[in-house]
Amino acid sequence: MHGSPAFPRWGDSKWAEIFIYDLYLGMGRTSDANRAYNENINKVDNFPRANTHWFRDWFYPIYKNHGGASVLNRFFVLLAQYFPKEGKNYPRDMNWGEFVHFWSGAAGVNLKTQATSAFGWPAEWEAQFVQAQRDFPFTYANPDPTAVSVFQDHNHGGYGAALPVGRYTLSTLNAWGVRNDDISSLKVASGYQVTLTPMTTSAAPASPGRRTMRRSSTTAGTTWCPRSS
Repeated sequence: MHGSPAFPRWGDSKWAEIFIYDLYLGMGRTSDANRAYNENINKVDNFPRANTHWFRDWFYPIYKNHGGASVLNRFFVLLAQYFPKEGKNYPRDMNWGEFVHFWSGAAGVNLKTQATSAFGWPAEWEAQFVQAQRDFPFTYANPDPTAVSVFQDHNHGGYGAALPVGRYTLSTLNAWGVRNDDISSLKVASGYQVTLTPMTTSAAPASPGRRTMRRSSTTAGTTWCPRSS
């Protein structure tokens, strides 16, 4: 197939950033991959809304959490299998709801929550997303419930990430788009608690920046404010 119906969604550079990172990793050029990561992780764009972090909040978490190069390839395989075609060309571009639906199919999990955090979620996108699920009937799992939302700034400001139950090392937090020494406030969902352990270089029992989330009677909206790493 020629071209990509997703081009208007990610523009002329956002896909290239994760592609180059993956290419360096695949070639065993770790230092170049690290350089590409460092160059892109803090990049800010003004689309689809101001202060969007495409690499940090969208492509890198998908890549890290859902299969690396395989998830990138699955996106294009799904396009070739399901998206309308005319000969060897795609006759139209995909809308935002279709974009998130196809990436959800590639990842094997519903990415609507991640898309909402990364890009926002207007009512128009919700209608597009529901229609895309009808038009292109591949399926994927729903994500686990959010146990805690972490935020960059006090009073739930800055960027945020919604985390399910689990234990989180610094590297796994990075995969969710959370930077080191960059959490200032939390919102804990009803029925959960968050255990914060001091940073250590030991792999066990206290990994760097580990968060342990367990069911409890913690009140919804509980906030923790001192900056954590």
